[in-house]
Order: sequence, then structure tokens, then C-alpha cells
Amino acid sequence: MTVTIPAAKVYLTPAMTIKKGTTRTLTASVFPKDTTDKITWKTSNKKVVTVTAKGKIKGVKAGTATITATASNGKKATCKVTVVKSSKKSTSIKLSKKTLTVNKGAYKQLKATITKNSTDKITWSSSNKKVATVDKNGVVVGVKKGTATITAKTSSGKKATCKVTVKVPATKVKLNKTKVTLAKGKSVTLKATLTPTNSTDKLTWTTSNKKVATVTSKGKVTAVKKGTATITVKTTSGKKATCKVTVK
Repeated sequence: MTVTIPAAKVYLTPAMTIKKGTTRTLTASVFPKDTTDKITWKTSNKKVVTVTAKGKIKGVKAGTATITATASNGKKATCKVTVVKSSKKSTSIKLSKKTLTVNKGAYKQLKATITKNSTDKITWSSSNKKVATVDKNGVVVGVKKGTATITAKTSSGKKATCKVTVKVPATKVKLNKTKVTLAKGKSVTLKATLTPTNSTDKLTWTTSNKKVATVTSKGKVTAVKKGTATITVKTTSGKKATCKVTVK
């Protein structure tokens, strides 16, 4: 039996400028990393830019062409390539975001914009690869909880940075009590446990009936009057747990 893992997302650097007669090799960022899908390459205009089966492009004449990388299952990404007659240095670089939040194991792309028609190459780096990595297409992957600075640098020395915060979403939340009985005026504090225990999710608490039982932002439940109410705790990532409160 052959197990296939389809690509969920394909990324390329959105745009670049190259000098006529020069070559560059494009590499597609394909997720998940263990996908079994293959990538095929195509150019919209062979008279302007050619591309090989390995993603190597060459500027043939001045103009623009779109290079498309397509996974076996149809997921694709494009790069707009502009071919110019002479090299030009970049005088500025700007990133699509100055701050970025990404979950552990998830990925998001940063896009860099440099001086129009600059033939500069862009290199990417992370201040802490144990927290977040970045590849040549600006795709940031969250590795573990923490912060890291992603830097994009042009070959002429211009830089731009983005502060990345990696969060760990909860996969489950559990309360220490699923039901409790209280006398009017009495209180109990419910305790929530997150899985994984290092989750960065915040908790919000609500009651189905404030006239019967109230709940604070810390999970303290107070009985108001006879009846029943359901206390719900919810994580930032949407996981929930409940406790039925009976007031006598």
C-alpha cells in the first residue's frame, strides 16, 4: 500500500527582478514538509523568462513573466519575474508585517518589497531558530513558545525586521469539577487545566444564567439564587469545558 500525503500549501517569493542573461533557482516552500506531492514549473512567457524542471529561471529579454509552481494535487504559487537590461541596487526594503503571531507548528509568509526594478537578492534569517524559522521565500514556521526577530536583507545591505511571537494553542481544556451544588451566597473557584500544559491560550469564563450563578474572570463561581446554571470556560483556540451549578 502506498501512502500519499497531499500538499496543503505552496509558497514562492511573490515577485523579483533579474538582469537579462542571468539565472536564479526558485525553490517552492511546500507544506506539510513530508508531502509526497511533486512540483512542476511553468512560465507564462518563454520569450521573457524560461524555467527548467528544477525551478531554474533565466532572463531572456526585458519584460515580465509569471512563474508558476504547481503541486501534484493542484495547489500552486506564483512569482512575477521582471527582466531588466541592467542591474540596480535597492535603496529600501519593507516587510508586509512588523509583528507576526504564529502558532507552534503553523506557518505564515512574510513578503518583502524593495525598490522597483531592483535586481537585489533577499536573504532571510531568524534571531532564534529554536523559536521560529524562516526560509528563502519568507515563510515563517513556529517551533516553540517564545519570540524571535525575522530579518530580511537585500544584497546591497538594506534591512527590515519583523517580531514574531509563537503561541501554543490548547488542544483540550478540563475543569476540576463537572457539577457542583452551592448554597445561596456561597462560592467555589473552578480550576481549568490545559493540554498541553505549556499552552499560551487565555481563558474566558461565562455563565448561562447570571441570576442563578455568576463567575469571575478567574473562575470564581458565586451562588445567587435557587436554580441551575452552566459555567463554561473557553480557550483562545476555541476549546470548551462546562460545569453544572445547582443552587439550593
